Amino acid sequence: MQLFALPNKSPSINQTSTTLHHIKNTYALYQCSQTEWKNKIENYLRLTDGFTHIGPMTVSSFQSLTYAIESCTVQNVHHILHAKNDQIRVSLTQLYQNKEITREQYDRLMNFNEDTTSCVNQLDFVLAMSHDNAIIIEPNIIYSNNEPIKHLAHFINDLLTDLYDHAIFRSSSNFSTGYKTIRAFEQYHQQGLLKSTTSFVKMSVVDLFTTLSHSTLLNAFEQFLLQHQIQHIRGISIATIIQLVQLVLHNQYCVYENDLYEVTLGGSKRSKFIVNLIDIYLDILLKAFAEKLFEKKEIFGRNHEQIIFTWNDSTDDLYQLITETIMKDTHQRMSPQQLHVTLGNMVQYLDAEISHDKEQNLRTKVYHNLAIEPETLPYIHECLFTVTDKLLEASLRRAFLYCSDVVDFEAERMFIECAFQKNHVSLSTVVRTFANILMHYDYVVPKDDTFMNMITYNSIRQRMQYDEEKKMKHSGQRRYRRCRRRQLKRL
Repeated sequence: MQLFALPNKSPSINQTSTTLHHIKNTYALYQCSQTEWKNKIENYLRLTDGFTHIGPMTVSSFQSLTYAIESCTVQNVHHILHAKNDQIRVSLTQLYQNKEITREQYDRLMNFNEDTTSCVNQLDFVLAMSHDNAIIIEPNIIYSNNEPIKHLAHFINDLLTDLYDHAIFRSSSNFSTGYKTIRAFEQYHQQGLLKSTTSFVKMSVVDLFTTLSHSTLLNAFEQFLLQHQIQHIRGISIATIIQLVQLVLHNQYCVYENDLYEVTLGGSKRSKFIVNLIDIYLDILLKAFAEKLFEKKEIFGRNHEQIIFTWNDSTDDLYQLITETIMKDTHQRMSPQQLHVTLGNMVQYLDAEISHDKEQNLRTKVYHNLAIEPETLPYIHECLFTVTDKLLEASLRRAFLYCSDVVDFEAERMFIECAFQKNHVSLSTVVRTFANILMHYDYVVPKDDTFMNMITYNSIRQRMQYDEEKKMKHSGQRRYRRCRRRQLKRL
């Protein structure tokens, strides 16, 4: 196995024997033989219960008849796909006839391709980093534009956007970036809550997208709506919305190498509909646990399946609380093996590393996965490596926002210089970009480029943090205005 930084910088390889695969949420590529890659996928499909093999997509009438005779439990795949479309069509027609949905909504949901052979979702596989920094394989479903489930899923997402944003996305416990996490820990420290014995804890919930039953997701979704006392959304009853969600979950099909599979557990991480359902499931699952932490004035936050919090009692007390509030939830079906907990005076969460010493000094900096960096460019969410100057500026700004100490900042700056030079960006470009950032804050880099002192560094960092807070506030306001515009259009 070899790792390379960029697709256009990768070495020449014999395409007949090896392949390159992008590692999700990094700028790294994984090289392996075609045989190894095929074996990985076959092992995944064999060991995972989430995909049930239905049969080949291209089967002649004679072969289909012979196959049906040999095994009466297996139907022709085209018949299954047509039956799926019929079920969706009949369900939507009944909802319209019962006046559960409007004519406009009915027409929108019925606007899909009837040709089952040309609108089936495609199953592919990607590589990702696991909770313990191992490279793992993940299913990736590419949704067809004319597939009926896609229309249904988009419709449900549109219905739930405002509720989801209010309950989860804009929640104070939404730690979607390393910077948000660092600010929460800094405030915790400023309030005098950090002790020499405080543990920083990261909890990862794994394999949810391939192990959660659809009934579990539906139960959590119903609880979520009940908790928020929702009876109707845009004139549609909760019973109807639940029926539509169930229709999507129970009609997920995809094709891999000309074979049809049914998704019988969870769903695709590429589907916003499934991601939102998993988020709602976690919100319900962790609700009692989070409330106990808030009562103790501890930090609690999460970004999807990654959870971070502080703890000031014994380890035994922590595991007892997890058992009582999470593992005993009758509505979830998660095994203990799916919950990974690490704790100590240092935690790595997203792209941030947070620690403290016995003198209760908080230390924060950028976290790098040394398995793939510095050979690759720094990965920053929503910042493309193809726009190198923007990525470089974002990397330097992140160093200021994350590093609480000037020594860590200078180490990070050197790291950035090495990474970009290895990826064919000149040192002069890095130095010029750094100088331009500092000029914005009225600081001129000396000709000998000596390290800044701590006072100067803190002054620049505080001003940059202020700018970042304003940016986040304006981003939230823009999102709120978009939601309001959507609401007004519905009136």
